[in-house]
Amino acid sequence: MESRINPEWLAAYHRRANAKLRGRARDAGLSVDEYVEQAERNIRGWIAGAGIRIRIKEPGLEGFLRCGFYKVMSEARASGGDLQSVARRREVERSILGIPVDAAPDSRPVSAYLEGSDETGAITTYGDIVLHLVDDVRLRSWFLLGDLVDTPTLGAGEVICPRPLEEPTIEAASGWRDVASAKSMADVCLPHRYAEVLVFDGLSVADVATVTYPEALSPSEVARKLIRGAEWELR
Repeated sequence: MESRINPEWLAAYHRRANAKLRGRARDAGLSVDEYVEQAERNIRGWIAGAGIRIRIKEPGLEGFLRCGFYKVMSEARASGGDLQSVARRREVERSILGIPVDAAPDSRPVSAYLEGSDETGAITTYGDIVLHLVDDVRLRSWFLLGDLVDTPTLGAGEVICPRPLEEPTIEAASGWRDVASAKSMADVCLPHRYAEVLVFDGLSVADVATVTYPEALSPSEVARKLIRGAEWELR
């Protein structure tokens, strides 16, 4: 698969990661190769068959259904989560993904997350409604065990590097977490306990299979009508 990572970021990541890996392996009493093998076995197990999900609020859901295409943060002019600025997101995408700051919205990935993330933590700030994407979306998705903006910020630089969802490696994990001995995916996702997914080439209503509402929230009549029209399963 063609790389979507800025070569400068990738090179800097490997320079920093090598030292971290040596330290992790030494602490575990393993060789670097043994540590990487164990860590990648965990990563493959966590993401195998894991669904791709998006958290959303009802106004955003209705807008998505009316438009037919999901708007990325720079297009919507707001973030449902940590309220990161559009400018900051664009700069991170330039640094890590090599996407020019002035690139069109349709050239930017849609942010989602992986099943197995902590569903009760920071991810809920994006909304209580969950969109479950169809399996085909995996083929054009990359992932990281963390947050594209906040993980590098907390780690002060190149501490993580997204990988294709179908080609997982230890690069997708932060060196700040011991992936080889972790008990769950959420435990290694720094700092918010969710694994971000980057869906490339846009997202349409046809890419959603199911929408789940929390027990405490009933769909509005408008939302119900739009969901029926999109032929989504409503749970």
